[in-house]
Amino acid sequence: MITSLTPQIDTRPRQQRRPEIIALEKRKRKLARKLRHVNLQVEFDNDTVTQFGNFHTIETFKQAIDLTTGIIKNNFTLSKPINSLYSAPQTLEHLIDCCCLGLPRFEHTETGRFDPGYLDLKQISSFPSEKVFRDLLSDFQPTHIQELININKKLNHLKSKWSGPTYVTLDFDDSVVTLHGHQEGGEVGYNPRYHGRPSFKVKVCFIGSSNELLHFNLYSGKVHSNGDFLPFFQTCLDLLPPNYVATKLRLDKGFFDEDNLIKFEELYLESVCKAPLKENIRKLITSIPEKAWKEIDEYTSITSKEFLLKTWKKPRKFVIRRVKIDKETNQLFLPIKDFYRYEAVVTNMEGDPVEIMNFYDDRANVENKIDEIKDGFAVEEASQHLKTRNHAFMLIKVIAYNLMNWYRQALLPEDKKNCEIKTIRRQIINIPGNILGKGRFHRIKLAANKLLESIIEIIKTNLDAFFYFVANGFTPVRC
Repeated sequence: MITSLTPQIDTRPRQQRRPEIIALEKRKRKLARKLRHVNLQVEFDNDTVTQFGNFHTIETFKQAIDLTTGIIKNNFTLSKPINSLYSAPQTLEHLIDCCCLGLPRFEHTETGRFDPGYLDLKQISSFPSEKVFRDLLSDFQPTHIQELININKKLNHLKSKWSGPTYVTLDFDDSVVTLHGHQEGGEVGYNPRYHGRPSFKVKVCFIGSSNELLHFNLYSGKVHSNGDFLPFFQTCLDLLPPNYVATKLRLDKGFFDEDNLIKFEELYLESVCKAPLKENIRKLITSIPEKAWKEIDEYTSITSKEFLLKTWKKPRKFVIRRVKIDKETNQLFLPIKDFYRYEAVVTNMEGDPVEIMNFYDDRANVENKIDEIKDGFAVEEASQHLKTRNHAFMLIKVIAYNLMNWYRQALLPEDKKNCEIKTIRRQIINIPGNILGKGRFHRIKLAANKLLESIIEIIKTNLDAFFYFVANGFTPVRC
């Protein structure tokens, strides 16, 4: 038997229900009195509060390196009508702020308009609306895309002065940006997650030791990983700061191509590129005699051997690693002899095969960095109809990423330097507070938090040391 869950309406006259209504009112008032210490009155008159209590450390850092009035203004020529409330450089700076604070989508930028503490800190009376940001991107032309690349280049060049001269490793990878609309340039290509959906392909180059995003370029979804790679590679070398000397390269298997290897050899660059285990390479691996394998541990063995692939002009060194696995479960180690999982890289590096393979394994960090620019800066959001607008917005987020990457390396405590941006925002930046006073009495008041207090003290100390670098003409100095 099925019973109805619809509440039954009491049809008795009010006079008969009156005692029950009075009793209910008494119980309600008693509950309200019990909870009035937590059910507080709300007033909307605090004009000093901000949800970004420690954004002032980022703003101080930005102004110290002269990001807005120097780097952006001198390299960004897009202009707006003379009666515009916000200039193009100002709008671009505000959009970079939003990306740093975790507001990388257009609808999220509205938060800045209603944060009086942020407006007070920036010493502005109003903040651009979502429409202003959209209009900025609608005005972008290909020349302005190149200007954003130059802004990112200038930022990286300035950081290289702070880092000092060094040899660097360049890590190359690509990633798929899935599209959920009808965007210009989106095509159906390889998409590991959303099969059959149109997408963009992005190629990235990171500096291995310092995680700077050296170059970022956008392609159609049909472009293969190796498509137009050599022009992209040459652009990366051109964008490399003078203080950095590229000596080593690490590449994923999508860039496995002899033309690439020849180019690296011509430039005397040491490279390690993962090899796709296609049938021809598998046959060569299985021909390696057992005595050639060096046992690393009870599960892993490694060896190196020169192979001449069928279409190649000369043989090259391959380093191969094999790991015992179970054929059915893919689990490590079974008492079944001679069944392995293989990994191979092609390289022109000399040295111990174990060290070469470990060097390549360190390239895995680039996957984490791609995840960070996607998850922390929403680079994979491509909501604009025109490809130029999508590319521009992505590059703005790349600039914000590099700014925050330098910020955390220069100012944060040692145990926070490797934290991802979402952790930094949650623990340090996006802390509610009140901005009080004016002039030299301008200050921020935060809730009592001993751990955060110690972090801010370290940031202030590091900022003071950073001022020496700026005051010395962006040249490192011993004090």
